[in-house]
Amino acid sequence: MPRLDNVLSVLWLLRSHPKMTAEQMAGQLEVSIRTIYRYIDILCASGAPIVSEAGHGGGFSLLPSFDDGVPLFFDRTELKAMVHGLMLTRQANYPYADSLQTALRKIEHRLLDAEREELKRQTEGIGVIPPSARPDQSRLLKMLEQAVVERRTVSVRYTKAERGELREQERILDPYGLLYRMGLWYLAAYCRTRRDERIFRVDRIREVVLTGETFERSGDVSVQEIYMRHAKGPPDADEAAIAVILHSGDESVLDQICNQWFLRKYVRGRSEGEARLRLPQETAMNLLPYILLSFGRGVRVAEPPSLRQAMSDLAQDLAKYYAAPELP
Repeated sequence: MPRLDNVLSVLWLLRSHPKMTAEQMAGQLEVSIRTIYRYIDILCASGAPIVSEAGHGGGFSLLPSFDDGVPLFFDRTELKAMVHGLMLTRQANYPYADSLQTALRKIEHRLLDAEREELKRQTEGIGVIPPSARPDQSRLLKMLEQAVVERRTVSVRYTKAERGELREQERILDPYGLLYRMGLWYLAAYCRTRRDERIFRVDRIREVVLTGETFERSGDVSVQEIYMRHAKGPPDADEAAIAVILHSGDESVLDQICNQWFLRKYVRGRSEGEARLRLPQETAMNLLPYILLSFGRGVRVAEPPSLRQAMSDLAQDLAKYYAAPELP
């Protein structure tokens, strides 16, 4: 860290603490105590009202009158983190990415030319692949975040898969918070329609209307806890779910299957060479065969026979497709 940054760091430490010793500041900045005394001399010569108290319980402090005059500054690592953070927020479709970029520009305008060039050099080591073509969710996310902060009930049009078809529903929600995971935004809310806490994928919300109602949230359960509670999947008594048993002589293959982010909630048990899952029938018959086929002979479906047949049909269909002569 450049010397000027360390000098300002002393000023910032004194503002953040009622009193600090030279030894404490030296430990924070990883410099010698002698260097701290030199920095304090520089600050005092510049007009900073630093008070020194000798003896046991003594130390350095700032006069309260100067408290608002301490400049805000960022070191190289903090600036680099903000630039990289902006990249990641755009990748995540974060609704306030433009505001973050504006704030960063204000900071960059205060930098010297040499510091700006150094920041550019420091931030070239990380890149982010732009997201594939996805609808811009920033407007919906801003409205939902506003509703969360103001605790306002919303009416949403939500698309949900039912019996193999996508159907649009209207839900009245008390939004608790937003969660970003694995490229998707989720809304945790109390659904007045279902009278229970639910998780909704934001990309399936077609419209959000802020109602004139407000709500009081009971308890302090986090959005993450609500998500994990509802990520356990359907109960075993769910008639729409079927039991799936997979066998493999390679435990790592079963681990990879069971740790798929959207399959983990359906795992019901693991033993040596075997994994037991319970999935919605549509997911088991239409999606699972494609996943299992990627493992080739590394995994075998023990139950149910209908899934084995679906695997066989898919493999034969692919074989016919690739065996056919190339189209002109």
